[in-house]
Amino acid sequence: DLYLENEDAGLALGYRLKTSNSGFISFSVMGDYIQKTLDVGSLTFDDQYVLGSYNSSNSTNAVIANNKVSFFDLNAGLMWYFNEKDSKLNGYFGFSGYHLNSINETYINGNGNLPKLYSVQTGVKIKGKDTKLDFTPKIWYFKQPIKHLHVDYTISDKASIRSEEHTSELQSH
Repeated sequence: DLYLENEDAGLALGYRLKTSNSGFISFSVMGDYIQKTLDVGSLTFDDQYVLGSYNSSNSTNAVIANNKVSFFDLNAGLMWYFNEKDSKLNGYFGFSGYHLNSINETYINGNGNLPKLYSVQTGVKIKGKDTKLDFTPKIWYFKQPIKHLHVDYTISDKASIRSEEHTSELQSH
C-alpha cells in the first residue's frame, strides 16, 4: 500500500472595491504552505522484478532523494461584477491564477514543477419577471497546460436548483 500524506496551512485575503452604485471589483490573494510525505518503503520498482518475480531484497536504481517535500503556493484572482438590486441582469467577469510561483514538488533530484493554472470566468444571472426564477449561464476557460472550456447553467426557483454542465478539452493547432 502506498502512503502519501498532505498537510496544508493557508491564508486568504480579499478586498472589494465599489466602482459605482452597482459595480464592484474584487481582488483576492491566497498563500498556502504545503508539505507532502511519501512512505518510500511501500514502493516497488521495475528493476526489483527478475524473471517475472518480485523480490524486495533486489536493489533498485530508483533514486528518491527525499520522502518529504514542502513548498509555498501563491494564488490570486480579480473579478468585476455588476449587482444592481432591481436589475434583471447581474453579470461578472474574472481572471484567476494558481501556482504563480515556481513550485518544485518532486521527490527525486531534479525539477518536477507544478504547472501554472490560469482561468477566465464569466456569467450573467437573468432574473425572471416575478423574480422567483433565475437563470445563470456561465463559461469558464482554464489552461494547465491543457486548455479546457467549461459551460454550465443553473436554474433556481427559490425552492429547488437545477444545473447542467459540459467540459471540453480544446486542441491547440
